[in-house]
Amino acid sequence: SSKENVINGEELDDFIYHHFLNRLDPVEYCENVLRHHLPESRQKLHENQTALIRAVCNPKLKQVAGMMSRQSGKTESISSFCGFLIDNYPQMRVGVFTPRLQQAEVSIGRLSTFFQMNEDRLNNKIVKLTKDRIELSNKSYVTAVSASDQSNIEGLTFDVIVLDEAQKVSDYTFSERIVKSL
Repeated sequence: SSKENVINGEELDDFIYHHFLNRLDPVEYCENVLRHHLPESRQKLHENQTALIRAVCNPKLKQVAGMMSRQSGKTESISSFCGFLIDNYPQMRVGVFTPRLQQAEVSIGRLSTFFQMNEDRLNNKIVKLTKDRIELSNKSYVTAVSASDQSNIEGLTFDVIVLDEAQKVSDYTFSERIVKSL
């Protein structure tokens, strides 16, 4: 590698990640900010949840797939990492896609509860809170989107896409419509 891309013997992207982007542990944020209102016995995330949250919040990973059974904390995990991303990164645009809009609204609803119950602990103010969208004062947002073949998703743009219940989304909708919103 060229000398311009190395700082103290470390590749530039690794240096930026280790010294700037990874300064706040996403799991620590989720447990101490978003879940602060819960009884102490429920504040800690389970191992499968922490692994998923750390992977999704790692900017060095471009794609993350998580396979979790029912009642294993998937919605809590999605809500948690969406909350971490939009409260800690300005102008972050997150889209939560599910086969039916109502499914994505469950994740948004869970995050709404986390944010409202812990509003004084957030880094940013809540600007808009509806059943399908949360916007913060740092101009970041998370929105629920239907991934059905009939949905009108053209023109949407996101930095992060969450595809919940991916097995129920057609290959065409995923590859030709959802991925193009990145």
